[in-house]
Amino acid sequence: MTPPPSFALGQSGDVANRDNNPPAWLWNEMSDDEIDALIAEYIEEAIQFLFVPSYIYTPEYEYQYELDLIMIDATSDDSVYDTMTDYFNAATTQTALDEAVPYTEWIFEILKADIDDAFLEDYKDVLDDTTETVSCGWGGDAQIIDSDALIPEVDELITRPDGIVTIPVFITIFDDCGYVDSYGVMGSAVAYDDGEPFGVFMATGKNQLANDGLTTVVVHELGHMLGLMHPHQSFSYDTGELEFEQDWFWDQSATTMTYYGDLENAYLDGFNQDTLDRGHALVLLDNVQNFRYAIWTELEDKGYDYYTVPNHVFQSIFEMDDYWDLSIEEFENRNYFSYYSSGYDAVGLAVLSLETAADALEMAQALDDYTPKIWVDLGTDPNDPDTDGDGLEDGVETMTGIWSTDEETGTNPLLYDTDADGLSDGVEILETYTDPTDDDTDHDGLLDGVETNTGVWVDSSDTGTDPNDADTDGDFLWDGQETNTGIFVSEDDTGTNPLDYDSDGDGLEDGFEVIEWGSDPNVVDTDGDGYDDGDDYWPTFDLQIYITIYYYNVENTDVWTEDDVYFYVNIENTGWELTDTVVDEDEAYVSYNYSHDAADGDSYFFFWVEAWDDDGGDGSGDDQYDIDGRNTDDNQLFLVYYPDSGWVDGDAPHAYIKKSDDDGWTWVIVDGSDDGDYGSHDAEIRLIVGWEIG
Repeated sequence: MTPPPSFALGQSGDVANRDNNPPAWLWNEMSDDEIDALIAEYIEEAIQFLFVPSYIYTPEYEYQYELDLIMIDATSDDSVYDTMTDYFNAATTQTALDEAVPYTEWIFEILKADIDDAFLEDYKDVLDDTTETVSCGWGGDAQIIDSDALIPEVDELITRPDGIVTIPVFITIFDDCGYVDSYGVMGSAVAYDDGEPFGVFMATGKNQLANDGLTTVVVHELGHMLGLMHPHQSFSYDTGELEFEQDWFWDQSATTMTYYGDLENAYLDGFNQDTLDRGHALVLLDNVQNFRYAIWTELEDKGYDYYTVPNHVFQSIFEMDDYWDLSIEEFENRNYFSYYSSGYDAVGLAVLSLETAADALEMAQALDDYTPKIWVDLGTDPNDPDTDGDGLEDGVETMTGIWSTDEETGTNPLLYDTDADGLSDGVEILETYTDPTDDDTDHDGLLDGVETNTGVWVDSSDTGTDPNDADTDGDFLWDGQETNTGIFVSEDDTGTNPLDYDSDGDGLEDGFEVIEWGSDPNVVDTDGDGYDDGDDYWPTFDLQIYITIYYYNVENTDVWTEDDVYFYVNIENTGWELTDTVVDEDEAYVSYNYSHDAADGDSYFFFWVEAWDDDGGDGSGDDQYDIDGRNTDDNQLFLVYYPDSGWVDGDAPHAYIKKSDDDGWTWVIVDGSDDGDYGSHDAEIRLIVGWEIG
């Protein structure tokens, strides 16, 4: 297989190559539409087959990661100790890592140190002995550190708790310039001698900090620690096999892993996100497969088979397989991971399958060996073919505890209801087709006897649900969880109707409300804000959005002097708000805060900001500052805010996101001079847009 776009219809031959791709026998009987469809399918499969294995994946998937960032001032005058953390943006790094490994928790530990600190004594000795000094293109000297020599010394400083992937990042800052292992390399993800990942070494200098900062290089090297390669590297990088052309991808893919300067970014674009999340889902499902093998090996070693596994273990295995099937279904629908909205996706369902698999293995390991029941003389009545009157002849009730066929029921011929589920053995075999040796055939948490399969709920002893379907109404909640009380208590007691996939009629499945949306599946409008949960992007609280202007800097002060600055603010086109005027200040820290009770049915919101110079009088002669750094024809700042992700679009080229469960806010820095319109009077402003619970 050769990659797109080298299609050459009109060639002949049976073999696909760069001149005959695809081969003639595939397309010579096709219409133009069929040929287009074939090419589209070919491109999609080529991308998945060639690109995915070459670019990912993490060597392991853990639920918790720890980033230990150690910043070391090695300058001769200790001049960067107080300011070196200013060059690292934790919020940007956090967002990039959340996108790279979803459904995980990251812990940040940031330590500032001086090279002369006592705990770095051995580190400094090795640094002095092994560092090479050369001339730096930025000016001054460049120090090139030796990562292999430093690993044994810094390894003693790192603690790696079980169950947490710990990634140490050592950043050494010199007077002029710094590099790792060779000139021009600011950072390197390194490994121990046995190939196990160690962490990251970075070296830089004061000259480089002012131009490059630290954030982008840190995120890039963390990408390597998670298994990401550069987009220009193909299979031959690892195996020496199957080289392929990647020019079509090299200049179109925005990612922190690229060397292509115009596309270098702290985040991944949609193409990279889908590619990475395909890998996440596949590796997680592969881990589940390994657990599945371990579970059944454990059970078989103890003498169990499919029919004799205890109910609680079987139910856990059943849930593992169910999440597995759902994850594969979402994968096939190309719903790998949802970044900006809640919902089912392949990665999330694979995580649930893996968690359930771990629980099932723990249960299997705790079981005692199975002792099979044997046929014994139980004293059945020789004059009554059905001693216990359960509708089955004694001869088919084989007392093995395993229901194999109607002629080998495994039931006890002296017990009317062997599994004590409220149904006689005969009814289960001949009418309900449930397992007479298992009191909960579908493992949904309800006894077979209460699941009457009428489709009508009477009470908890006559649920009307299907005893052979764990989720009768198909809402992703087991029938046993749906207690039909109308009151939500927990995920195990949802109060919903097991015969109605949308108990409150708000347009959302009960399972979606419980598992993903966080709303009450028994209440149409959980937060009582006038929006049904199905139409409410914020179903559990009333959303309040706000904007705060906290700094401005008037530029081109040779044009106007003694600036008197004021602002107009408009949220969601509800009208303009006028701030106070700051008199005779070209630069000032201010605090202008405006909030708005947002429409919870919307997922994004609009802000407009204008900055003016007060020339006195009625305002007709006032001059407007240019604070739109993207549009040479407009001075007004326009922002679009997405509270769920924290993203700010519109005229904001710089956004730094911070969020929690109860609120979120985003720093925005805009500069009118960025648009190159030097004829306007420019100003830089800094503001915050955010949300909170109203």
